[in-house]
Amino acid sequence: MSKPFEELENLSDSGIYKKDKIEWWLLKYEEEYNYLFNVLEAEKVNFTHPRNLSKYKEEAQFLDTYEVLLKVSKFYRNEAFFKGQVELYNSIRDSEAQLSSWLETSKLVEGERYKEFISLFQNTAKLSGYEFVIRYPFSLPVSIKLDETDFKETLHFLEILEMSEKIQVIGTICLINDLEVFEKKITKTDEGESYRRAFTRRNLIIYTDDAYGSELLIKFMDEKTHLLKNLKIGQSVKVYVDLTGGKNESDKLGYSLSLLGWNIEILK
Repeated sequence: MSKPFEELENLSDSGIYKKDKIEWWLLKYEEEYNYLFNVLEAEKVNFTHPRNLSKYKEEAQFLDTYEVLLKVSKFYRNEAFFKGQVELYNSIRDSEAQLSSWLETSKLVEGERYKEFISLFQNTAKLSGYEFVIRYPFSLPVSIKLDETDFKETLHFLEILEMSEKIQVIGTICLINDLEVFEKKITKTDEGESYRRAFTRRNLIIYTDDAYGSELLIKFMDEKTHLLKNLKIGQSVKVYVDLTGGKNESDKLGYSLSLLGWNIEILK
């Protein structure tokens, strides 16, 4: 079973797999996949989970690899659909009623088309919100990193849906803090250990011309800090944020809220 994996490894271009190479590999090993799938299905007469048996370790790895790439192939085919949806969105975005109906349909009806995509690739630490490295199943013997440009229509569609759910804050930039770097931290308590991952953060303060003259602190995390790279104090901006919160012992009520930056636009 080493040949399919060796061949798959050799198909990468500087460590990245293109759509045509993935499709070619799937087509070449389709017959072998069907044969091994049926063999292990027949073994279910004797074993509940034949793929967990040591004697079928390599066969199970091949099946897992093939099946996750079948999902990727389905995502490729969905590109045409999402391109059409983005074009429809652009044609009705100025109509509040039509846009509301489109968003509802996209989130409820079309969710089946993209929820598996989100499950496999979402990584909120990344600037796009997605990382195209296949990490599951864990048994894969090949490191597979896909070309993000092969999913540009899907990403555009999902960006539209996400943007519709964000809080929008309009104001003038008062302060942009320097980048802060936080190392991974493990704290031991009586109940066990608490873990904090390593992360980077950069804070933005904007003045909103509302009745209260509010100054709002917005936190940008990890690769989202790159969004602040070319901004300047005094610029008018629209910031898309998530409202987050939780327990905070330093707050007298025990809880606090934060604005987490998701995207930013410079206003003319």
